[in-house]
Amino acid sequence: MYERLKLILARRRTESGRVQDLAATDAAMCGSLAGGVAAAITTPLDVCTTRIMLSVKLAVRHALSFLVFRLASLNDADANSRFLRPDGLDIP
Repeated sequence: MYERLKLILARRRTESGRVQDLAATDAAMCGSLAGGVAAAITTPLDVCTTRIMLSVKLAVRHALSFLVFRLASLNDADANSRFLRPDGLDIP
């Protein structure tokens, strides 16, 4: 995008239409615009990946706490049957 912007600007601002004849300030302006567009595209993607990674860590933490809770319940009278039984099923 940066190179394309420089080419378009060089064709409009210089007599030769060559990128080499473009002023440094014009090239810097093209770089700023290209960087802004890139940041606008990648920032939402970075937010999504961060939220996904945090949710995975939370799920692992929840699974570990659930396992610790299940292991701690082994002290109960009929802990073996409750430990092996899936939740939500009424197994006598």
